[in-house]
Amino acid sequence: MLPSQENGLSLDQAPPLRIPLLFFSVAPIALLAAGTLLLFREGSAHLSRMDPVSFAVAHCLALGFLGSVMMGALYQMTPVVAGKRVPWIWIAYLVLPLFVGGVVFLVLGFLGVMNGGFTVAHHLMGYVFVLFVVPTGIALFRAPTRSDTVWGMRLAVLAFALALSAGIVLAIARTGRSLYFNDNWFSWVYTHLGLGLVAWIGGLLTSVSWQVVPMFYLSGECPGWARKSMLLGQAFTMVAPLLALFAGAGPGTIALLCLPGAVSVFLLHPWTTALMIRSRLRKRREASLSFWGFGLAAGPLVLLLGLLATTSADTRYPLLLGWTLLFGWAGMIVHGMLTRIVPFLLWFHRFSSLVGKPGVPTLRDIYPERRGRVGLYLHQGAYGLGVLAILLESAPLYRGLGLLLSLTGLWLGVSLLRAVRLRAETSLPSPQSKLV
Repeated sequence: MLPSQENGLSLDQAPPLRIPLLFFSVAPIALLAAGTLLLFREGSAHLSRMDPVSFAVAHCLALGFLGSVMMGALYQMTPVVAGKRVPWIWIAYLVLPLFVGGVVFLVLGFLGVMNGGFTVAHHLMGYVFVLFVVPTGIALFRAPTRSDTVWGMRLAVLAFALALSAGIVLAIARTGRSLYFNDNWFSWVYTHLGLGLVAWIGGLLTSVSWQVVPMFYLSGECPGWARKSMLLGQAFTMVAPLLALFAGAGPGTIALLCLPGAVSVFLLHPWTTALMIRSRLRKRREASLSFWGFGLAAGPLVLLLGLLATTSADTRYPLLLGWTLLFGWAGMIVHGMLTRIVPFLLWFHRFSSLVGKPGVPTLRDIYPERRGRVGLYLHQGAYGLGVLAILLESAPLYRGLGLLLSLTGLWLGVSLLRAVRLRAETSLPSPQSKLV
């Protein structure tokens, strides 16, 4: 089924293909960088949440892997789903190097290998705020479409702006400028996490799934009451923690105020999406569906680990929470969707006008099932090894995790590159034309 205006999509307004592909290309590089950090990490076997490498790896995953894909997806989906082009779209070519540079300098700052890392990072991310949030926000809030998906995207962009602002404030503080929150540092951190992980990542993945799951898997739609509940949870997680933060609340209160949004993202969304997938017309099991299944199953586990991390003194729970949320839940869903969205975009932009001619590839030709299945096994193996490394506090397991995480990134990167390069092969004349 080819999406069209009839099901709420306006593919004729899509941005140039290279814009989302450039942002998507950062994801495998970020996985390789995170794996390299773990592979060559020095020190004790115990990796605490306050370890510089923990901060660096977490931001490689949250910003480099997830953030880059989500930004590329917003450039693609804003005109397609909301029906409004992002103004000054050429600025995307400037946003990408600024964003990647900000992540790199942020990681260097965490690792302590560059004194001015945090200074450069917060300046670069400030430019990203203006050049990405403003144009996409203008497009979304001026869009004629009023669907729940569009409202979720609007809230997600606002959450990204707020999370980015809080992150910039925290980066400035790490340069030695204490600003005004010496006594509530962890309140700022918890607010940053709630906005970034629940309202931004969770909110965007949730709202986008209402559109892409029925489209790609011919499933039923998410019930209206569930969509409205998730939007309310997302909005509450954006407003309540911020109000509590400026009222001087402690980190425990802020974590509690993030709970409604967390329940909607990690419990209600997996349940309703699983029911949607179960109702699909095409029962064939695909690798991308297995990614979805694993990611959705990790959602309730994220919620459980979050409760344990805030109530238990065991220092392994925060690490398990971050690893499961970033790589087991969001990472699985994002990886799986890349295996479907990238071949679809390539097919639509390059081959849809050639349907009926010899040599035109199908989606499975562009991204074969075997590639997706191998990527799934590598991702699952890396997640499982990471859980073992955290639980056993084993240095060899952490190095093994670094190697497997790097292999996952390499496989994803090579698979995407081979899909993109398929254009040259299909442009060759068909065997029949050579005889004419």
